[in-house]
Amino acid sequence: MSAERFTLQDLADRAEIADLLARYSRAVDRRDFAALPALYAPGAVQDHGEAFCGEAALFIEWLRQTMGTMKTQHLVANMLIAINGTEAQGEIYTINTHIFPGEPATQMTAGGRYLDHYVKREGRWLFAR
Repeated sequence: MSAERFTLQDLADRAEIADLLARYSRAVDRRDFAALPALYAPGAVQDHGEAFCGEAALFIEWLRQTMGTMKTQHLVANMLIAINGTEAQGEIYTINTHIFPGEPATQMTAGGRYLDHYVKREGRWLFAR
């Protein structure tokens, strides 16, 4: 298996996309819904399969309504990112813990895989889908 060679720009782009993923996870986990819109390109679509598929702004409102008092922790793991100019594709693995309050509280841990499409607009990487 040969190692892929990256330019300094490739590495900078990958670091910015990794930061985008961390900022998304942090905003969801802290219920900072006001921080989420800045992570999406205009016209972005958020696709969570059967749970939700639609415009990013509607997704953020859906999150606000469905999270209730649930607490979450999203941990980003393996990241495979393919960059092609001002667009990129990502296959991102996550481990997500959800705690539902109650007596007793219930905890659910789930693995996930995000298949993301990113675009670079005005020098910033954003979610497109």
